[in-house]
Amino acid sequence: VEHSLVMVDSSLGEPRISLLSTVSEYGRDKLKEMGKEACKAFALRHAQHFAGFGTEEKLLALSKHGGSDQKRWLHENLENLVSATQNAIHFGWPDEAKNACQGCNEVWASRGPFSTGLALTEHVLAFNFPADQVFRLHMQRAHFHHRLGNLSQSEEDYAKAVKMAQEIPYPRGEREALRWCGRLKMQLGNLEDAEKLFDTSLALSREQNADVEVGRASCLKGMVVSQKGYHKRALKWLQKGLTIFESTGARLDQGITTHIIGEIQCRLGDLDQAKVLFEKAAEIAGEAGDQITQNR
Repeated sequence: VEHSLVMVDSSLGEPRISLLSTVSEYGRDKLKEMGKEACKAFALRHAQHFAGFGTEEKLLALSKHGGSDQKRWLHENLENLVSATQNAIHFGWPDEAKNACQGCNEVWASRGPFSTGLALTEHVLAFNFPADQVFRLHMQRAHFHHRLGNLSQSEEDYAKAVKMAQEIPYPRGEREALRWCGRLKMQLGNLEDAEKLFDTSLALSREQNADVEVGRASCLKGMVVSQKGYHKRALKWLQKGLTIFESTGARLDQGITTHIIGEIQCRLGDLDQAKVLFEKAAEIAGEAGDQITQNR
């Protein structure tokens, strides 16, 4: 810092150090002078390091205590994650490409651009992975299609993900895919099928003691009940989910659920309570790095 080689940014609480662009350019020139093999070795070390933050285990931890800090770290290191993915694709390192891409997609899923996430995911899926290694990427691809309005493709991808999870078997993945299938059905107005899918996911989550997912399925059950016009009954389901998220530290889910409860309070005519809930949801979403909920 004293020699003006690096910059320090403390605006996010934890100091972050970055190189000046001129110093970065100098470093790139020096790498080129060292030759292709040296560049490849550095690229591999970089890709392996950042791919470690996009593993299934790491991504599952985002919904637990401390997950919001990890989510924020992914947002702050998006450039590194993208670089790691692109280098892994270029040099033909499938595992590093897959995990680094999954980390990128966690960021893009919460703030966009969805088309960028979809394009990079398609590149990574061009590797010939065994089915049990790419469930997460298939779910992320379906999610991007969903966000982009490609509903028929998204519905097909979610259905494939359910089948894939059942065949692996991957119980947690099956529960997640069932919930997303239900969300899409709900969006398409097929409320009865949506509720059945949420009920199935809820039953599996309870059976397998997956507390956070019990909360998620409960909230989705509340949403579909609200769409049927039973707003007060819906609030009971949503409150069940919110209580679970508060006790488990699932801040991302807590922000989303608080916002949904605010929407239902609007439908019930309690605008003052809705305003309080929206403000609280925006605060929680900001802490969790969920720009979509925060903007809403």
